[in-house]
Amino acid sequence: MLSELASDHGEIIVTIGVFFVTFILFIFWLIWSNVVSKSYIKHCEDMTKNDE
Repeated sequence: MLSELASDHGEIIVTIGVFFVTFILFIFWLIWSNVVSKSYIKHCEDMTKNDE
C-alpha cells in the first residue's frame, strides 16, 4: 500500500521538493545579495572619503 501511495504521489512530492528548494535558494540569494550590496556600497563610500 505504501509503495503504491509513493508511486502515485511521487511526482507531486518531487514537484513540491523542487519548488521548496528553489524557494529557499531564492530567499537565500535575496538576503545574500542585499548584504553584499550594502557592504559594497559602504566600501565605495569609504573609497571616496579616502580620495578627498
